[in-house]
Amino acid sequence: MGSYLQSFSDEGGASLALGRAAAGALADLLDPEHVPLNELVDLVEGLDANHPGQALFEAVTSNEPLNVDVVRAFLVLFLRTWDDGGRTSLLNVWRLPPLVGEEAASEQLRTAFEAAADLAALGTPLLEDADLPTLCERMDRLAADGQVAGHGMGAAALWLPAAQLMPDDLLGAGYAFHAAEAASRAGEPEVLAVAASIRATRLLRAVDRNDGPSLVLLFDAVDSALRHLAACERPDEDAYGQLAVAFRTAPAVQSLMPMMLAVFAVVQQSEASYPIELVRPMWTLSLQSMIEELSSTVLDTIPAEIARERLGADVVDDSFALASWATWSFDHPYYRRAVPHGASMERERDVDISMLVLRHESTHVLSMVGGLGLAVMALRAAVVELELDLWAFYQRSTAQEFADSGVAALGEPNPPTIAIASWQTDLLAKIQVLQDVWNPWFEGIAVFSELADDPTADDDDTIVGDLMTQLIDRPPESASVEERRAALAATRLAFERQFVSIQERLGPERLQYYYWETAGPKYVGGYLAVRAVVASWRARAGPMSGHAAMRHLLHLTRFATSDSAVPALSLPPDEFADAAVEAMLSWVRGVANIDAGHLRFAEESPGSFRWVGLRPLKGAGSLDEATTTVDVLYRERMDEALQPAMAVGRPATLTLAEELLEAWSSVMTVMPIGRATARFWVNRTTQHLVYLVRVTEHRYDTGEPSYDVGSVPLEEDEIAGLEIAMVDHPFDRLTVFRFVDLASGIPDRQAAMNVIVFKLGDWIHVQLRGWQFGTSEVTRSLEYSVRTRLVPPTAVRMEAALIDAGEGAASRTAVWLNGHEVGAAAARVRDHDGSARERDTSRRLVELVLRDSELAEKLLDKGLRALVPYEVRLRSAAYRVLHASGREPAPAADLDLAEDHPLLALLACGAGGWDVVPITERSDEEPA
Repeated sequence: MGSYLQSFSDEGGASLALGRAAAGALADLLDPEHVPLNELVDLVEGLDANHPGQALFEAVTSNEPLNVDVVRAFLVLFLRTWDDGGRTSLLNVWRLPPLVGEEAASEQLRTAFEAAADLAALGTPLLEDADLPTLCERMDRLAADGQVAGHGMGAAALWLPAAQLMPDDLLGAGYAFHAAEAASRAGEPEVLAVAASIRATRLLRAVDRNDGPSLVLLFDAVDSALRHLAACERPDEDAYGQLAVAFRTAPAVQSLMPMMLAVFAVVQQSEASYPIELVRPMWTLSLQSMIEELSSTVLDTIPAEIARERLGADVVDDSFALASWATWSFDHPYYRRAVPHGASMERERDVDISMLVLRHESTHVLSMVGGLGLAVMALRAAVVELELDLWAFYQRSTAQEFADSGVAALGEPNPPTIAIASWQTDLLAKIQVLQDVWNPWFEGIAVFSELADDPTADDDDTIVGDLMTQLIDRPPESASVEERRAALAATRLAFERQFVSIQERLGPERLQYYYWETAGPKYVGGYLAVRAVVASWRARAGPMSGHAAMRHLLHLTRFATSDSAVPALSLPPDEFADAAVEAMLSWVRGVANIDAGHLRFAEESPGSFRWVGLRPLKGAGSLDEATTTVDVLYRERMDEALQPAMAVGRPATLTLAEELLEAWSSVMTVMPIGRATARFWVNRTTQHLVYLVRVTEHRYDTGEPSYDVGSVPLEEDEIAGLEIAMVDHPFDRLTVFRFVDLASGIPDRQAAMNVIVFKLGDWIHVQLRGWQFGTSEVTRSLEYSVRTRLVPPTAVRMEAALIDAGEGAASRTAVWLNGHEVGAAAARVRDHDGSARERDTSRRLVELVLRDSELAEKLLDKGLRALVPYEVRLRSAAYRVLHASGREPAPAADLDLAEDHPLLALLACGAGGWDVVPITERSDEEPA
């Protein structure tokens, strides 16, 4: 194509050449049929074709709007004869009154005329640098127009003048980004490469600014520019040259030098030091050649990937893992920038801690997906329904604008809308109450799962153990299902033994120094309550391993909390807060005192019963029956949540609640474990996606991140879809996720199955992993669940925006009703810190076990120091007993205590050995 940028400097410099290019694009937009000039002249009666501006200049001085077709003809003539008087004519009419009327049909033409006049003024005193943003705004409006959006090359030419001439480097880079997107849509790889190069060059020039780009953004911009240059048969020399000059001044991107040299060889048509496949996004290689590239070229990019990660080291989030009620997922510090892949977990330096945290947080998420989660979902859906009421009252935005933002723009407050905002704020507060009140219990069973659940105790396992076993992809040699299952069993046994050794080695210190003496009261209260419940079961039902107890704890928490564990959602907020604590405590007492026969039945009949209150009812019913039960409970909770509004006349009609439940029901069945962006290539010949993905945070032998190379076979339509996504997202890296299937009882789904997901824009490919890696196709149900989580429907996005603490409904209402009591309540929701309520709930749980409020306070503050303040060895021994007795009562010889020792308030030595005191021995209240 020659040098695209070189053409900008021909005949008068960059300003005129860029104006000329944009003028041609505008002409194509206004006259896509390319009407001959003589026909345009005939349309404009009395116009002298040699002086096209004169008649127009005389006409506009009358201040009378002209016929739209006439103005369009004039403008197209100017643009088509840009170098033969057209530009001069536009300068003659620059900044004159509007030439067309104000009707909507004329808006695009007015904008195009103004943009054309400004393009003519580029490089002249008429258009100062300060006016360039105005020109760019006009380009924005044109590029947003539906006709221009489908006219990619034209839109690219509209962006490029601003990208090249804007004095501010960051603004110029932004307009280059838009130019690249437009060129990509138009199928113009050469222009895309030029625009990408301009963007990278301008970002490189801005790197030392205080508000300059992050180093990772800079790296990715240069990387993308090189990929797009490499995609051209003959990359633009000047675009590459400008990039190379700026590249040499930026140490942060020097790890991309092999890519620079590979592109340089193509530009110069010289022998390559590095293969161009290193950079080129699309390959046409045979299978054998692709395999060779995987083992050589792709691996050559690892140093650059490691360097990229170092650039982001100053913003790495190494905070504690956190499970989210809002998304039913958790954020593992080792998998915020990496994804478990193959056998990568075994290469992680801190694999022991990683496995404990994975088990802990997975238990959290599963606890949230049950009866308590259903109540929270009803509250969240009710918040959305009330937001719809507010929007309908004011309608300050279109339905689409409202859907996009999720939060309605409101007008002057009035009694009806203040009431709606008040009810909505109450619902948000109740969501926080349920989370605060139940977080200690959730932490308790999560710590118990992490430290006391010995998966080798029997042949049964929880879904938590199953999903962890399948985090390692080890496809056996044979395709036989029986042999695969045998291999899985062997892998499971080795994994379980490894996990038990980690529990034994790290458990006592982790329980003492992290959970009981560092992390906070909610861990102490929750864990002690869980242990007391298990001790009560052992006292009633006889010996019970921690592994068996964990199955009961998780099942009861998920499926026996639909009714009495949560008070009526219609209660006023203060009453609801008190009632929620009492309901939780009553439920814990009831669980502790559950009939031993019920526990035996639950153990012997897994999957064939459901809980009615705290009684197991034989016959779990079909999936349809279970779905109907959930629907009924959800609607009942919705009616409770909206009862204050319905009491004063709000219709019971629901707009988005059912859609939300359907979407959430899919979202909750898949749990993400890790995500990472990845360098990728597409081999058209073999129809493979090739990728290089980060799989560990710290490799055990180097401390550096480690990477895996992989390839995924795709169908022809999938390749086509991926190529479309590459056009729509020319600067994006591939995102790789790992998900666990949590669905049980759904046909063709297997709880704990792992999948790897590849995503670029809206393009998604799901691949089975775990023990079925490479054996079968992903079911539609599983793929739909993954897609719903990654590309949520409008209703889910709206709800997420509404409950966002920083920018959601509470924040909006706090500002909107500033000075009003409802605004103050909303501000409290916005600024919520649940630690005080969590601590109070934890204290109540400890009191339930110890029956001593003063001792409960001390235990929360000091851990076992409250009972053993000075004897360090005895205190450590007590922690070891506390840890060991979670699995099964610890031998009596492990702890020698006087009859009046304070530790006996917490620990009791029975016939089986040491255990936490059971609630049944310390509670005078009847079972719930």
